[in-house]
Amino acid sequence: MCDHYGAKYVMRLHEFATQPKTAEQLKIDALKTAKEKANANLAAERKRQQVAKAQKKLLTVQRIPAPGINVQ
Repeated sequence: MCDHYGAKYVMRLHEFATQPKTAEQLKIDALKTAKEKANANLAAERKRQQVAKAQKKLLTVQRIPAPGINVQ
């Protein structure tokens, strides 16, 4: 290596190498991904149910005539 740069500035190749993940790390990553997907699906389903409930209520309110109005 080049001595004129000094030892603290010389980077070794193995410092940049990434190690393959272990089976345990891969399992944790998969579980985290599944958890994030489940949370997103849960939020989407809650929103869907909220919209459906609001639409049903809107239809109910539209069918009821206002008091004092004669509907024929």
